[in-house]
Amino acid sequence: MNTKNIFLFLFLNLGTSLLFAQGENDNWYFGNKAAVNFSNSTPAAITNSAMETMEACGSVSDSNGNLLFYMSPESIWNRDNQIMTNGNLVSYMDTAQQLAIVKNPANDNQYYVFTTGVGGIVTSTYRINYSIVDMSLGNIGTNGNPLGEVLYRFKQIPVLDDAGNLFTSEAITIVPNTDGVSYWVLIPNDKRLFAYRLDANGFDNGNPVISNLNLPISGNHYAIKASPKVYYSNYTHYICISPWADTYAGFTLPDNYFTNQVYSFNAATGEIAPDFYLEANALRTYSAEFNRDASVLFLGAHDLYAVDLNNSFGTSVNYMMVYDNPQPYSSGTGMAIQRNAKDDIYFSKNFQLYLAQILKPDVFGPGIGYDLNAIYLGGTGNTESGLPQLIPSLDLEGHRTMLKQSNPNQKRMVLMLDQEERKQRLQMKNIDIYPNPVSDLLTIKTDLKVENVNVNDISGKNMNVTLRDNKVDVRNLPAGSYIITIETKEGRTTKKFIKK
Repeated sequence: MNTKNIFLFLFLNLGTSLLFAQGENDNWYFGNKAAVNFSNSTPAAITNSAMETMEACGSVSDSNGNLLFYMSPESIWNRDNQIMTNGNLVSYMDTAQQLAIVKNPANDNQYYVFTTGVGGIVTSTYRINYSIVDMSLGNIGTNGNPLGEVLYRFKQIPVLDDAGNLFTSEAITIVPNTDGVSYWVLIPNDKRLFAYRLDANGFDNGNPVISNLNLPISGNHYAIKASPKVYYSNYTHYICISPWADTYAGFTLPDNYFTNQVYSFNAATGEIAPDFYLEANALRTYSAEFNRDASVLFLGAHDLYAVDLNNSFGTSVNYMMVYDNPQPYSSGTGMAIQRNAKDDIYFSKNFQLYLAQILKPDVFGPGIGYDLNAIYLGGTGNTESGLPQLIPSLDLEGHRTMLKQSNPNQKRMVLMLDQEERKQRLQMKNIDIYPNPVSDLLTIKTDLKVENVNVNDISGKNMNVTLRDNKVDVRNLPAGSYIITIETKEGRTTKKFIKK
């Protein structure tokens, strides 16, 4: 294979799966006809959403950030804001974290969508289902491409427990397996965590890996959130599970009834690992989120809290209040907290015209703040109690174990990498470019000193550009797609941009 073909292969294959997977999470659709686009450095409101959903929601775009579809637990809308073919689902909308979306490992045109329902008994409405959306099918949209279709033979397939029975749960999330070719679909049920494997052979229904949970109550009302990947020898993620009473009246109980439990999770096996356990009691929680390196956990329902995971273990919890809600508490209070693909963290308060943001979330301490008016939603929509989960990407890095033993009393493992190297990695990850598409000057957004840039077209040909003050002059480039390699003394990163 010659150099040109090698570069084209990397561009078409590695580019979409490794470098540009963030585009799949560029568009959030949520609440009452609210939506936001994150593709540029300044988020922008989208004002054409047709969806009204009180809590759970989801949306997915292609690797270039073009919307594919969005959904509530009851319906799926295509990118032209119409109900997708076969997109009317049977589910119950009033649960906190009721759906998840993930690409089919066997087919890049297909997506699994999981919906859940919670009720007194298991029925066709109150149960967990999965469906498959095929974006190569459906009616032709305004851009000349198919609008997608829910496959009839894979619509609302019930998810079964280890005994082959239907069950209910309010929470679901998805974690990449370390094998690089599959995912774990995580569902808490009663006092157990079910981890279902999803790979090229399909969804391993009725055969979950089971871990026991140390929950104080039995039931199916939960919130669940997985952290970004961490590099410890026996586990790869943290999992936060926040249960409450198995009744909607549970929210009227006093704060000391609520608990949040953080477990270490091994994505190589699908099991909870015994290395880390944290129990944060009396912090009333509807939703949870981790910061970019899983050093801080945010919990919120009516108020918003931050937990220092580096200095908390067992029942010893170092936490602080970030936002003290001045409004009186009510049973309808719900606060969704969600990190975007750029590691910014947002939260939604009910019935607001703005999406709120947590400021400086990456270092625990008094520097953490909030902005209740971070993103104006355009005046046509408002927040409710839900935000879309991130679409996960396959883990092509595997499980690294460059580790040493830390405090044996806490049984925690820490990286051999020193803090400065970890900081440099985060800084490299945070490099961004804008505007994109661009017509003249491409700006590199970073706190690092940019020492050099290289721009190549998709054939691998090096293009002549100039760099000055973190701005790249691309006005002489022909219209098309390009890859820019940005070099600093801390390393290099690669981004894709489009020249108009």
